[in-house]
Amino acid sequence: MNTMRIANLFFTSAVLALPASTCPLEQSLGLSKSLHTPPSLSITEDRARADRYESTECVQFQTLTLKSSVGYLCATSSEEFLADAGIFSALNDEPKDATTSRSQNFTVGTPMSEYAMTPRTMNGHTLYTASVDCDVENTEIYRASGTCQVALMPLENGRFLYSNFIVKNHVKATTYTNESDILALWKSVQPAK
Repeated sequence: MNTMRIANLFFTSAVLALPASTCPLEQSLGLSKSLHTPPSLSITEDRARADRYESTECVQFQTLTLKSSVGYLCATSSEEFLADAGIFSALNDEPKDATTSRSQNFTVGTPMSEYAMTPRTMNGHTLYTASVDCDVENTEIYRASGTCQVALMPLENGRFLYSNFIVKNHVKATTYTNESDILALWKSVQPAK
């Protein structure tokens, strides 16, 4: 496993550390802040996803009970990655008054719908989130069989942090993770200044 490539993900976009109890990569990463991984999840490198895009590094989260992937977190500067994830942005051209400036809004699209992403400030950066429909079974024909939580954090260096987690499979009535755990994970992300 090339741990230097996963370390570069966080050194170039965010300063994170993985608790030893969660991920054996901690020593090789040598990172300074703790990534709060929910106790029900484990974390591994996601080379298959990262290798499809230039300047992209990813980690994958798996449930300890179901032994299946429930989400991923990537750092990227690839516009192709963001387009494939269904993310697009628009500038709000009309400030509310003379003291406000133009703001950026993000929307995430699925084959079924578009969702405006809600901005919130986290660790001095803006995190955009949305609950969206998703095809949990990943079938050839898209079926909105679940709910996923998508999050995007633009960074000052032209990179983005992006995550996508399965919250619930509606067909099997199975909950994989919850939004509060995902937000706790994001609160522990300390982007480099």
